Amino acid sequence: MRTFKSAPGGGKPYNEIGVEGVLAAGRTCVATIVSGPSETAVYINGQPTENHRGIRLLKEDETLEGHKVYFGNSPDLDCPWAGSVRSFAIYGKAWTPDHVMEREGLRAGGLWPCGGGPAAAVACYRFDSLIGESILDLSGSANDLRKPVHLVFEKQPFGLPAGDSFSVSDMTLNLLGFIPMGFLLCLRLLSSGRRTVKNCLIYSVAAGVAVSLLIELTQVWLPSRDSSALDLVSNTAGTAIGAFIAFSLSQKWGIHDGRC
Repeated sequence: MRTFKSAPGGGKPYNEIGVEGVLAAGRTCVATIVSGPSETAVYINGQPTENHRGIRLLKEDETLEGHKVYFGNSPDLDCPWAGSVRSFAIYGKAWTPDHVMEREGLRAGGLWPCGGGPAAAVACYRFDSLIGESILDLSGSANDLRKPVHLVFEKQPFGLPAGDSFSVSDMTLNLLGFIPMGFLLCLRLLSSGRRTVKNCLIYSVAAGVAVSLLIELTQVWLPSRDSSALDLVSNTAGTAIGAFIAFSLSQKWGIHDGRC
């Protein structure tokens, strides 16, 4: 499971939590994820398995409105698995370990009942009958699921990272990665002697913008990548720095004399 609402780790704009070996062939289990103010715990068949401190799925004043849940393999296929999700429920209260065990005693045939238990379900679904384009919410809250014919991850071009998903390392890599391009291109234009110094700098930066723009637009269609306006700015800045370095060295080396 990936959450983008807590402090990122490992240079990624999300935190990833999970339990290895649970989604195995021929195995039926119930996974319970309890996210409270200070931690997120994972229970498998009522037994505590993982505890991630400092990670919470929702902020204190945040609701479920506007959030999306995807069932299946991750877009980048880092953790592929095969199997069926039989039911899913969301509750509006973080359960205690006793609540989890109490709920475990109520399930039959691997399925939890949507009513009763320590707290009323905000939404509850059964996936044993997938006819039509909607799945009825059995909790009575009228939060029916839309089941499209084809699953499409909604990705917008040139998005801006949220404050908790900003990665200094990614920005630095994007900056450094385009410095050689700006340096080499500007140096080549300077040595040709056909353009003014100002045009050499402008052309180099424009080429950096064009290449970065092509990369970011392509990433909109790649499941494992995201298009970012910050990447575009970082790449452009890297190209400009490289071009300025080439210009400064060209003056020292005497490559130009008023014109490139």
